[in-house]
Amino acid sequence: MHSEEPLVGGGTHVGQVIRVGDTVRRPRAAGAELVESFLLHLERVGFEPAPRYRGVDELGRQILTYIEGVAVVAPSWLDDDDANRLHLVDVAQMLHMLHAAGEGFAPPRGAAALRSCPAPGTTWLHGDVHYGNLVFRGDEPVALLDWDFVTRGDPLYDVVTLLFSARCPRLDRPDEFEERCVSARRTLAAVLDGYGADCEQRRRAPGVASVMSAGAADYLADLGPVRAGASSVAEFDAEIARRRFLGEWWRDQTVA
Repeated sequence: MHSEEPLVGGGTHVGQVIRVGDTVRRPRAAGAELVESFLLHLERVGFEPAPRYRGVDELGRQILTYIEGVAVVAPSWLDDDDANRLHLVDVAQMLHMLHAAGEGFAPPRGAAALRSCPAPGTTWLHGDVHYGNLVFRGDEPVALLDWDFVTRGDPLYDVVTLLFSARCPRLDRPDEFEERCVSARRTLAAVLDGYGADCEQRRRAPGVASVMSAGAADYLADLGPVRAGASSVAEFDAEIARRRFLGEWWRDQTVA
């Protein structure tokens, strides 16, 4: 009998994601039927960077395969814009593979997403791509975790969500703000290169980043500080303000 080991991280499931041997047990959120069927689809088509769904345990929790590696919200390279950019390009390549693998997925009748994508489209998305949901082995991203937000939408939504990981532009260094703005635009261009974006997608990307940031702020506000796992109301309010600022900043980068 394997013991249960709580895994660190997470937002709405803090303390509820458990490792049991070579499996992970986590709560079945609203939209679980869609998530589980999508993970089974990814297994059938051979998409490797995702855990495998193995049913529900006696406590009603999802059983997923455990993926060896490290997932951290703030990896060691985060403060080096150039190094961070290179890692994000690698993840963008993974997202291109994911979106291709999702083609042909037919969800079960009546299965609904936990939330709809604020950027409409027909591509099946992960919906919550950031460092805390990525598994690395050394410098290489090997898997995506936490598929609760699987939904259909604009493929750029997953791509620009990576910009949160890049802190684009960084707001924690006001004296470097202009430099960080230049770096943010360079990071977007590099990530789009990694994804293989076409000219039309490159034109639309800042607008999708703006929609994504504003939508993330609205979602967090709806959750409230307790459900969002915030350590304080002040921290919670600051994060909402950050996301709204980023939404306005990326909107201003949109080229007509």
